[in-house]
Amino acid sequence: MMNLLFPSVCLHCYQSIEKNSGQFCALCLSEFEFIDPRYRCHYCFQELENLRKRVCQVCQKKRHPLHRQAAVFDPSGPILTLSSHLRSMGKAYLTKGASAFLATQFLDLHWPKPDFISPTPLSLSQKIRQGFSHHNLMAQNLSKILKIPVFKYSKVSHEKLRGCTVLLIADRLFSNSPMEHYAEKMLAAHPAKIFGLALMTYPNAINS
Repeated sequence: MMNLLFPSVCLHCYQSIEKNSGQFCALCLSEFEFIDPRYRCHYCFQELENLRKRVCQVCQKKRHPLHRQAAVFDPSGPILTLSSHLRSMGKAYLTKGASAFLATQFLDLHWPKPDFISPTPLSLSQKIRQGFSHHNLMAQNLSKILKIPVFKYSKVSHEKLRGCTVLLIADRLFSNSPMEHYAEKMLAAHPAKIFGLALMTYPNAINS
């Protein structure tokens, strides 16, 4: 009876789906296309014009706090819907699926296994607006999948990072992002390497 009164619908197209079958219909799920990292710049993760080089011309001229940076998807179709809902109050349950996407892409990147996973901090206004940190939940879920502890950087705890490899987590990757600022701050702890992984690229973003 409840299914008749409140049928489950796809988060993106609003078509009816079977209960407990996930958040997206089969058609929308098929539109989640993982980025092939072989054709992307190591730093901005935008498409390379010259595939013989690993870094685009713009990034060759810049200093980068992150050793490598990557994303799972480009911003189109259902991933935009998922990213938007991840930031909605009462939608924290969506972070489990997002973390599974992150784990899949991380394994495909063949990066070294980090010593710690660290969620990119949200601004105070975003914390208040959302009521929770989706970055924290994504990092915690990813930690369970990859069996890697979560670390939250602070002036008190930063000594633990010396000589360690750290994986930063965020939902969006773009130039001059909070993840890059967080990595810049973390360099003071002298980690061996800092990697950054986001759910999707977002080149035109103006904030996190």
